[in-house]
Amino acid sequence: MDETEADGAGVGEWSRGGSGGESGGDVFDLLAAARERRLQAQADELSLIVDACLQHRVNETTANRGVERLVAGGADGTPLVGEFLAHELALVLHITPTAAALRMVSALNLKHRHPRLWTAVQQLELETWQAIRVAVDCASAGLKATAARWVDEQLATASLLMPWPRALRHLTSLIIKADPAAAARRAEQTQQAHEVMVGEIRDGSTTLFARLAARDGLFLDGMLNRVADVRTCHGEPGTRQQLRARALGILATPGYATQLLASTPDQDLLTDERPAVLDLTGIDPDRLLPKTTLYVHIADDTLNSGAGIGRVEHVGAVTVDQVRQFLGHSRVRVVPVLDHDHLPAVDAYEIPDRLREAILLRHTVEAFPWSNRAARGCEQDHTIPYNPQAPPGTQQTRANNLGPFGKRTHRAKTHTDWNVTQLLDGIFHWRSPHGYHALVTPNGTIPLGRERPASDTAQQADAA
Repeated sequence: MDETEADGAGVGEWSRGGSGGESGGDVFDLLAAARERRLQAQADELSLIVDACLQHRVNETTANRGVERLVAGGADGTPLVGEFLAHELALVLHITPTAAALRMVSALNLKHRHPRLWTAVQQLELETWQAIRVAVDCASAGLKATAARWVDEQLATASLLMPWPRALRHLTSLIIKADPAAAARRAEQTQQAHEVMVGEIRDGSTTLFARLAARDGLFLDGMLNRVADVRTCHGEPGTRQQLRARALGILATPGYATQLLASTPDQDLLTDERPAVLDLTGIDPDRLLPKTTLYVHIADDTLNSGAGIGRVEHVGAVTVDQVRQFLGHSRVRVVPVLDHDHLPAVDAYEIPDRLREAILLRHTVEAFPWSNRAARGCEQDHTIPYNPQAPPGTQQTRANNLGPFGKRTHRAKTHTDWNVTQLLDGIFHWRSPHGYHALVTPNGTIPLGRERPASDTAQQADAA
């Protein structure tokens, strides 16, 4: 390529072979067109979710029996919807039932409480996620429908003209103005909303979020500095924040923390009001470790080789070294591995503890398409309904006739047109009332589309 050709390839044009059929054109025009398609797809999804809420009819007879109830679709001013609709949406959209319910709530709140923002989304003038953020904040603040519509009127034009961070600050003030009394109540409730949450472990680290009383927060901050100072005196390397982070872990082991603090007196704290140092002579600090239960799964080849990963329930994948850190003390109780080939099968409806535990180890999350609900919070349900009239020896309560299901999933499969079959041990075939199929395995969900032939389903089960 000579210089003329290189310069001419230039500045305004870009050629590609794309799925949309574009053979060339300005890259920025293509980006603008891609953005418009994205906005259109998101707006269409919102509209279709609202349509699904209107079209999903709840049978009055079954509703009167309490089978599928009508529940609030969103905040004040939104229509009632069938309680099992979120399960159908989850199967179609390949998301969890909880995520499907949130999308349904967001769509209904936006449509019925923020009509101007809804129109802006449908006309591709506003990002869907921004309009939903407004609807979520107004609903979370407890605004009634009339107050939410007032915010909608005030913010609709501003949200199109302002940078989003500025519009968000404007939203905060509008929510307060829309209902000052509710804002005062929220401020009071915030003082009581104290909590501590530990996030998912990733690459050996986790995030800790805490909302504390101001006094407790200041005391904790001071103690982190104190422990960090002691560790510095002992020659431990690291930045100030790294030492404070380690200090928080040390405070979780009170025996060791107390010995550490007692080993390095702080001259600034030597006053008459200083509490006496505890005599911990003869006390094993391991005895003061907090009690918790960890379910650690490690393959036998990992144990033999010393290399690989383990999995901690509710935490995720960890390295072998991290497993050693978790278990590297004397307060460990080893539970034998359960062999699925030698699990008890019984005639009784009640599930033996060993069998229940095996099902939870087989399926760590609910056995519903795309669900992420922890299995330990679910019910253990019979795939083929338990028949108390069955003759002895049928062993209805067995591994390949049990699965973990949440209460709403349990009710949907028991009382409505949802259908589930356990094809093999731990492999569930689901069919929704609208004819969508999916296989749920211990490793995840395999979507099968709508009304697949039985032969194809069997092949998918063999592959799983």
